[in-house]
Amino acid sequence: MQPVGIVCEYNPFHSGHLHHLSRTRERTDGLLICCMSGDFVQRGDYAVFPRHIRAEAAVRCGADLVVELPLPWAVASAPRFAAGAVHILAALGCRTLSFGSESGDAGRISRAAALLLSPEFDTAVREELSRGTSYAAARAAAAETLGGFGGLLANPNDNLAVEYLRAAAGQGYKMTPIAVRRVGAAHDAARTGDELPSASALRTEMRQAPGHLPTGIPAPAAAVFARAMAEGLGPVFSEPVCAAHMAQLRRLSPTDLAHLPDMGEGFEMRLFSAIRASSSPAEAADAAKTRRYAHSRIRRQLLSAYLGITAEDGAGLSPYARILAFSERGRAYLASLGETEIPLISKPARHGLSGDAARLFEKEALAADLYALALPDPALHSAGGTYRLSPVYVRDVSINESINS
Repeated sequence: MQPVGIVCEYNPFHSGHLHHLSRTRERTDGLLICCMSGDFVQRGDYAVFPRHIRAEAAVRCGADLVVELPLPWAVASAPRFAAGAVHILAALGCRTLSFGSESGDAGRISRAAALLLSPEFDTAVREELSRGTSYAAARAAAAETLGGFGGLLANPNDNLAVEYLRAAAGQGYKMTPIAVRRVGAAHDAARTGDELPSASALRTEMRQAPGHLPTGIPAPAAAVFARAMAEGLGPVFSEPVCAAHMAQLRRLSPTDLAHLPDMGEGFEMRLFSAIRASSSPAEAADAAKTRRYAHSRIRRQLLSAYLGITAEDGAGLSPYARILAFSERGRAYLASLGETEIPLISKPARHGLSGDAARLFEKEALAADLYALALPDPALHSAGGTYRLSPVYVRDVSINESINS
């Protein structure tokens, strides 16, 4: 039984994600292993439910094993996000990757990934950057000029898929791609009718009515989220800790900001000024935005500054992976694994890490404590949650029940 890797955030898990898992299951009998962002996500924001809640929802809807993508890669740009996740999936034995895709064209995505690895592409990107364009625009323009792939890279899911395959090839792994055509609303689109909603639309509805779970979430996942809401574990948004976030940002000097991920060209001075002139991280991102620095990039930098994540923390590849949830099949697979390329952490209190990996784990534990301050129930704001949580073992839901719900 060969494992199939999936990179995800499930923020929150919705019917489109269920479609992806079910179509993947139809095309392979392999174990479905998900590498998922933790309490903070790639758009530079808080996850709407804690990591173990979202991981359980995924397993109850058909995933077999969910492991966490460590923080420096979870809140990174697309290339580093992809590199960190692919490294973990490969270490777990995955040589097939399944991903959602606007185009559904795995061959074209593979060819685009090969182009992005070429020296000609790097040269073309540098030429575009010299004209003052953003990195995303320079990348798309270079891909269009050299291979006609600019439109492909403009699609959010296709773009990430290209990065997954580029990361795999760059790390020396031959990955077989499975492209599942995305159904329902476009990425980040508002709800417009009966179509499957985007995760962004669901988060907006939960923000507007925090005690209400919107439609568009599969029944097994909805049950997990409803239980979490009853226990004061969600939905989680950044507003309750906005003042704390700004207090930390105001303590930082331009020199401190210069060590943040994806910083350069003296941008730390502009960011420093934006922080001093703003009353919230959102205002600071608006004030600092330039043609070269997009909102998403700045949001990630401001979040990293609050959480104490530096460029050095995510400079290499993930040094470990934390197990969040598994099914019976996932449990059996874990038991069958011998020594893996990176440590798999199931008992955080006895993680056994040392050196840089141990220091990174401590940073992640602190970040989890800061996330806890945003939980709806103040009784849950205490620190140390990282060391108290064990993986969720889902025993009582079959794969077919999850997929057909």
